[in-house]
Amino acid sequence: MVDKCVFLYSGYLMGYLSSENIIKWADNEIVNGNNNPAIIDISLSKADNNQIISSLNILPKDEVSTIVVYYYSLYNTLLKTKKLKWNLIEEELYRLYQNNFINGYNNDLFFTRLADDYHLRKDGFTGNMKMPDELNTFLSKYNYDIQIFKNLNFIIRGVNIANEL
Repeated sequence: MVDKCVFLYSGYLMGYLSSENIIKWADNEIVNGNNNPAIIDISLSKADNNQIISSLNILPKDEVSTIVVYYYSLYNTLLKTKKLKWNLIEEELYRLYQNNFINGYNNDLFFTRLADDYHLRKDGFTGNMKMPDELNTFLSKYNYDIQIFKNLNFIIRGVNIANEL
């Protein structure tokens, strides 16, 4: 299992988690006996975003390259259940690509095509990919257990993941 702090860090950077969500998580961790100094710092931060990010950066990030499969699995679930439309999932995958979360775990051809497709559609043209079929084919390979998102109160495009899993 990937460290929850990696999910917090990436979720915060992607805009899925607010500082308030992270502070609530830290408070719960302390109540459950986790006395990690970084978690205590987060709990005491009073929603100071810089302090939260600094505290999360102290925690181990050696699993960041593998976290991507969890995001792919989450998007796969959201696509299958039709909780998010394919074009919104395409945009979220594009954001992962732009934010370099997929470094080391990248299907270059797929993401190059996805970026082109995203920009074409955004500019009002027909994309160069057969959507949602190609998106579904790509994501269908990713079926990791995504319950960790439920525990961290992720909200993606107005969809509260805790309520959907």
